[in-house]
Amino acid sequence: MKVLVVVALVMGAGASCFVLGAIGFAYSKPAREAAASAASSPVHRGTVKVDRVWDDGSYTQSQITYENNTTTTFSAVTIECIAHKKDGSKLNSEQRSFFKHERGPIYPGFRGSLKIGIGHEGYRARDVDHVRCTPTESIEL
Repeated sequence: MKVLVVVALVMGAGASCFVLGAIGFAYSKPAREAAASAASSPVHRGTVKVDRVWDDGSYTQSQITYENNTTTTFSAVTIECIAHKKDGSKLNSEQRSFFKHERGPIYPGFRGSLKIGIGHEGYRARDVDHVRCTPTESIEL
């Protein structure tokens, strides 16, 4: 962002404005540039391992283990699991969360398991080739 400090003189009731001169410039990264820089460095929220995937008729179930291998304590961590076809295209997804009020603070070293069911909307269970799960959101304590 560029900041220009301008000294102006307003004269008379007609509010004519005369610019007397610019005092100086200050420079910092443009907001758009700063946002792009932040987006390119992903936030580390821990790791997720998919332990088991099975079909129960209505859902593709995934048993996952999350580990907080960061130096940050969280009050919530959301895990998103996405069911994919063999070609890698997305079929459907579902999210579940670890919450402080259910399991206590999610300290560094925390390990926990969840079962996440991904509904069969518009596809059959046999269409699922693999499930990929990642921590997508977190709230620091």
